[in-house]
Amino acid sequence: MAHTIRTRIEAYTLLSSLYPSLPVGADVFGEVSAGTGAADADTTVLLTYSLAAAGTQTIDLTSVTGPNGETISFAEVHILTAWSPTAAAQFTIKDGASNPWAGMGTDYTIQVSTLPATPMAVTGGYPVASDSKTILLTNEGASTASINLIIVGRD
Repeated sequence: MAHTIRTRIEAYTLLSSLYPSLPVGADVFGEVSAGTGAADADTTVLLTYSLAAAGTQTIDLTSVTGPNGETISFAEVHILTAWSPTAAAQFTIKDGASNPWAGMGTDYTIQVSTLPATPMAVTGGYPVASDSKTILLTNEGASTASINLIIVGRD
């Protein structure tokens, strides 16, 4: 029996006390087959970082700390979704300075703010290797803010 990993994030906003929470077009959806073969995914992890103004965080995709403290070493990444729960937050995501993950490209800087989330999906997954493994988060805001990342891939 085939399994599928799906990620979905829905954002809601409370317009006023007179209206219920309403969806605001932040339906982020990605799908990949579950498994350990090429183009499959077997791991989903949520990472949360709090960064000071102008602070940075480098993420090594070969050494991600999982929810139980285990080390996850991605072989490929299929879906990367980012958002900030901090009001008025401004973040960027790009390839890291040392051993940059090629899945981010070299000419791209992804802007991330509060919901709706910023999704990135790679059909078939994008390889992670010793020379292609880091992404860089930067808080572009004037105060401390949090950023959440969901990474779906194969380890």
